[in-house]
Amino acid sequence: MSKVIIAISGNLDSQLVAELLAEEKVGYELLRDSELYEKLFRAASLIIVDSSNARRFTTIIAEVKKQSKVYIPVLILLPAYEKAEKWLIEYFDDIIRIPTSRKELKTRIHLHLQLHRQSVQILENSEQKYRTIFEATGTATLLVAEDTTILMANANVYSLTGYTPEELIGTSWTKYASSRYLDQMLHYHRTRRINPDEAPNNYEVAVCIKVERNEQLF
Repeated sequence: MSKVIIAISGNLDSQLVAELLAEEKVGYELLRDSELYEKLFRAASLIIVDSSNARRFTTIIAEVKKQSKVYIPVLILLPAYEKAEKWLIEYFDDIIRIPTSRKELKTRIHLHLQLHRQSVQILENSEQKYRTIFEATGTATLLVAEDTTILMANANVYSLTGYTPEELIGTSWTKYASSRYLDQMLHYHRTRRINPDEAPNNYEVAVCIKVERNEQLF
């Protein structure tokens, strides 16, 4: 379900937005003084602010938008006398002049919520496609972070090692590497991030599997 975060100081404007969202059965939350506002912004489908709150939350909004994988639209309500250019240069996506009509506000909200939903769908399709390819490699494949944490593993990994996703994901791959190969693997792991051309694309190592606690060559 879509969720709109409202950070508007003027009671009349805030009430107008809230009433409209309630009529359209769109979930919303009025932002008040709280340490949770950054968390609320990150969970938003749409953010509506006035200029005073735009100044207050610019840094947080910028960070949220930069880190988000999907489009989180931010609409700013501006009085007629205030110039719009500087806000559009920042991390705000649309200007609504106040006072505004219910029709215009409804149209803008629907438009940007639709764009948000489309971006979510594109991301989900992309991730599903990646997951399908990841599972169809035909070999045991891990996706690991720079600090050696295992982020993803395909079904072949679990079949080969005997570990479950709960046991593997979030742990370090160094825990499962044979001591005979660990230094070499760590060296290649670091080299691949500094100068990928110097690290081999393929090399043979031994890992410990759960069932028999013996070593198996990858």
